[in-house]
Amino acid sequence: MTELEERISKIYDELVSKQEILREVDKSKVLREISEVLRKIPVQQIEISEFELLRRMRKVLAIQVAFGILRDWSPQQLEDFDKMVRRK
Repeated sequence: MTELEERISKIYDELVSKQEILREVDKSKVLREISEVLRKIPVQQIEISEFELLRRMRKVLAIQVAFGILRDWSPQQLEDFDKMVRRK
């Protein structure tokens, strides 16, 4: 595990400990997906502050939670949601 991946893992643990809903997110899946993206970026371009990394991880986990919720919805619920989003 690279230094950045270790930082991401620690941030994941910190966020999950503070927000119970994030426990639904599969840590290994998230870390694997982020690692795959990071392998495509030159190391020199990955310099990122702890604050920025935390901010981005919050977004990633929020998206994962949202997709988890949407996956459990019925086709009718998804259709209703889609209509509501289009109106805004």
